[in-house]
Amino acid sequence: MNNDLREKFMNELTQSGKCPFCGTQIRIIDNKRSMYKGRPVWITHDIFIVETKCPKCKQILTDKKIA
Repeated sequence: MNNDLREKFMNELTQSGKCPFCGTQIRIIDNKRSMYKGRPVWITHDIFIVETKCPKCKQILTDKKIA
C-alpha cells in the first residue's frame, strides 16, 4: 500500500487520547511521557508520528507529537 493511499485510511486520536470511532481511551499522558494501550504499528521519529491500532474497533489511528 503506497503512502498516499495509506493516509486516506488513517484517522487521528482525539486531543484527550480517545479513538474517534468507539471512544476507547488509547493514550495516557504522564508528565512528559505517553503510554499507548494499543499495539504501536508504526513510529516515525523524524516527524514524530505514532500509528497505533485501536484494541476495540481495530481502526488504525495516528497521533502527531510536537517536538
